[in-house]
This record gives sequence, C-alpha cells and structure tokens, in this order.
Amino acid sequence: VPVFFSGAGRSDFLKHLQAVAFADVGAAWTGLHPYTDENSFNFVSVQSNPITVTVSNNREPVLYDLGFGLRSRLLGYWVAADWAYGVDDGITLPRRFTLSLNFDF
Repeated sequence: VPVFFSGAGRSDFLKHLQAVAFADVGAAWTGLHPYTDENSFNFVSVQSNPITVTVSNNREPVLYDLGFGLRSRLLGYWVAADWAYGVDDGITLPRRFTLSLNFDF
C-alpha cells in the first residue's frame, strides 16, 4: 500500500496491509488409506434395541476450501479477516467469515 498512497508510511495499519488468496486441502480417515473399507467415516450405525442398522455412505474423505483475506497490524497486533468456501463431499458449504488476532504470523 505505501507505493500507492504517500500517507501510508505514517499509518501502521496501511503500511502492513496485505490481501491474500488461499486454498487448503485435507483428509481424515481410519485404516490404511482414506478409501479403504475399514474407514469408519464411511459407515453410520444406529442402534435401537434389539435392532442395529449400519449404513454405508462412502463419503469423499478429501475436503478443501478456497478463500481470500486481508491482514494488517492494528494496535501492535496482527489482525486477519478471512472469507472462505468449504467443499465437503462435493457440496459447496456456505461462506464462512473468520476474524483472528495474533502476536505474529
């Protein structure tokens, strides 16, 4: 920002202002690998005595999200505001806003 505004050098907030885009990919599973039949995330059991029903749902174990955010310093702390969309089992989830306050990045 200091390149575009001459007064940015006096403002700690404008001096450190950053815009970022990000992506995140992850998975969780039990067993040897995410697609094994032993993966407990692929089954749902409902027990109502004397009957137990187990349903195989074979969910996609890989999740990801995409988003963008702003970061800067405010009163000596790093502040980050992020907006992201998650994708779970091929379904795009509602946009989520996260505001975080840190000592450093």
